[in-house]
Amino acid sequence: MLRPYLKLGERFGYMNYGYLWYKPFDDREVYAAIGDSGNIIYVNKDLNVSVGMTGTFKPRIFDRVDFIEQKVLSVIDG
Repeated sequence: MLRPYLKLGERFGYMNYGYLWYKPFDDREVYAAIGDSGNIIYVNKDLNVSVGMTGTFKPRIFDRVDFIEQKVLSVIDG
């Protein structure tokens, strides 16, 4: 399990952060490497799923995790 280095504030969705990975939820094994422009590597260990996405330039996008969980996982799960 990733041990968070610090707890981020409202601007960053209160996610935990450590070793270049974000942990959006305290109670689930979900991790994300999030970069500028909406680039993301999303890993959900509970579902054994990973998703990679790229995006156009938009600094500090942090809603990609919500997008993946609401839109992408529903297609993958069938």
